[in-house]
Amino acid sequence: TDFTEYNTIVIPYCTQDVHLGDAAEVLYDGTTIQHVGGHNTYRTLQWVFDNFEDPSHIVLTGCSAGATPLPVFYHMIKEHYKARGRNVKVNIISDSPVYLTPRNFLENHFQFWNHETVMKSIGFDYDTHKEDVQYASAVLDYLLDGSDDTDGIGLVSHNDDAISLMYYIAMGGDDDTKTSVQTQWWSEMNNSWSQTMNEHENFDVFIINGSGHCSSGLYFANQQPDFEKWVSNIVSSTSLIPVQQETVVMNTSVTMTAATDPTSATTEAYESRPVESPVSPMNNTFPSSESETDTPSTATFKASAGHTLIATFLCLHLCLLLG
Repeated sequence: TDFTEYNTIVIPYCTQDVHLGDAAEVLYDGTTIQHVGGHNTYRTLQWVFDNFEDPSHIVLTGCSAGATPLPVFYHMIKEHYKARGRNVKVNIISDSPVYLTPRNFLENHFQFWNHETVMKSIGFDYDTHKEDVQYASAVLDYLLDGSDDTDGIGLVSHNDDAISLMYYIAMGGDDDTKTSVQTQWWSEMNNSWSQTMNEHENFDVFIINGSGHCSSGLYFANQQPDFEKWVSNIVSSTSLIPVQQETVVMNTSVTMTAATDPTSATTEAYESRPVESPVSPMNNTFPSSESETDTPSTATFKASAGHTLIATFLCLHLCLLLG
């Protein structure tokens, strides 16, 4: 697949809620944060839907916080085009997502992002899973259970990632005194992904043996000799064929210092409410198969037909192929 032939759309990251929040004016130690990533997501996808009426292929990719919401984006996009009688192929290549959700974070901090609005809009049982340490796995399972078998879903990670480990510790994940935090982090990640791979044939993980996080454009992954073959399997229309990689040996000698508890928000938790822009009210609700709008966006660009790439890096990237 030659992605240079695809249209590319980038969603920058500035809301500190992995692109899915619905909470304005949250105060952290005197600093106000607009956790309105869900609004940015919706407005961008609405523009995509208005201007790419019949894409033949969409690839979602993103780095770190930009990789985390891709299962939700997948669901939104598939449901939109299915409601219009179009079976668009959609793939995911998620690079170093924020995957683990320790109990301390879920019980004391997650509520301030207010993911409830977005997650309930796609039919996810948010109330059941919102304090479940397997929250990320539950979201991924929900996506995969409803995905097309030929839509390859791929995840990329280093087996030694100081950035992911830093957030894991900050969210309160270092609660096992019997093992090192590094070993605990990798064990939880590896066990969860292995179970998901066993349960879903269209899901696969590419592990980079070494230390690092993600970078724009899957830079580090592209340095690996087997990565191109692995991606080809992900975006092909056939069942995934495992790519043989070197045996992963985890480096447990990493040392680092990180806060053991994130800064506390001083606002009260937000109740679920319709997604409306905190600056200028939106005219539409989140797109779904039940609620659709025929009102075109104000964009002057109009694509004919073809492929597309949608992306997030910290932000996300969307790649679309027309035709």
